[in-house]
Amino acid sequence: MNATTPEHTSGDGPTTTPRFITHDQMRDIESNTAEPLPSLRERGFVRHDGSWWVRDRDGYHEITSSAQNTKLDRWHVRLTEGALWT
Repeated sequence: MNATTPEHTSGDGPTTTPRFITHDQMRDIESNTAEPLPSLRERGFVRHDGSWWVRDRDGYHEITSSAQNTKLDRWHVRLTEGALWT
């Protein structure tokens, strides 16, 4: 995301502008504080600084929707601790 990227309005909170982190910056962060989803298929998502980030070829983009962050938090619990219904 850059200065020309439009602000995101999710309908579930104030308008925010997603942040962007390069792959090199995220590697530094991952060594200390970031937590990826434990599934190999879902490694493109990383929890950092209170929200989830999604990886693409240029780097990581912050997910600013609180509803989407909540869904990913639930998915993280399911992948880490097993199915919630077992």
